[in-house]
Amino acid sequence: MRLSVVTFFFQDERRVEIRSRRATELEVAHNNSQLLSDMLNCYKAGSSSAEDLALIRELREGCERCKSQLSKDLRPQDCLYG
Repeated sequence: MRLSVVTFFFQDERRVEIRSRRATELEVAHNNSQLLSDMLNCYKAGSSSAEDLALIRELREGCERCKSQLSKDLRPQDCLYG
């Protein structure tokens, strides 16, 4: 009985950690994609600076990394409810 309580506690703690990490990752992804969208809306070929273009590339790469990480995190063994 005691072992199952301890096991449940650690499983619950892991679920909380996963939820927290996912929330942070989703917030980063949302912020990066929003900034990228805003920058693309303002971008004008020929008149935007090289720094703007570099930041756009960096944000796109960041969005790709977030997408990849979030896809990996959605594995069945990390189910939040089971």
